[in-house]
Amino acid sequence: MFLFPKYISCPSSQVPYVANLLPIIAFLTRPALQSIVSKQVGPNEQGIAQGCIAGISSFGNILSPLIYTPLTDLFLSEKAPFNYPGFNLFCVGLAWLIALIPSMMIQFGTKNSRLKIRDGGRTLDA
Repeated sequence: MFLFPKYISCPSSQVPYVANLLPIIAFLTRPALQSIVSKQVGPNEQGIAQGCIAGISSFGNILSPLIYTPLTDLFLSEKAPFNYPGFNLFCVGLAWLIALIPSMMIQFGTKNSRLKIRDGGRTLDA
C-alpha cells in the first residue's frame, strides 16, 4: 500500500492494472462498515444508521465522477499544470487516506447505556 504512489506516478502500462485494484478494496469496505455501525447503535436505530450509510455512499457515487472526470481530463491533456499523468489516482488515494484517519478513531466496545429501548410505555436501558 505504501508503494502505491510509486505506481500511479509511473506513466506506463501498469497504471490501469493498479487502478483496477481500488474497486476490489472498496467492495470489501461497505460490509465491514455496516457491521461496525450496526454494533455501535441500538436496535431501534439500525434503519437510521444503515440509511445514513446508503445516503452517504450514494452521494459519493454521484459526486466522485463530477470531480475526478475533469481532473483526469486535465492531467491527461496538453494543458496540464504539471506533468503527472496519475494525479487523479493520487487524489483518490489521498481522499481514502483522509477518510481512514477518522475511521481509526472509532472505539469498539459495548453499546452505550444512553440508548433506550421502548417496551410498551416504559423505557429500559439497553
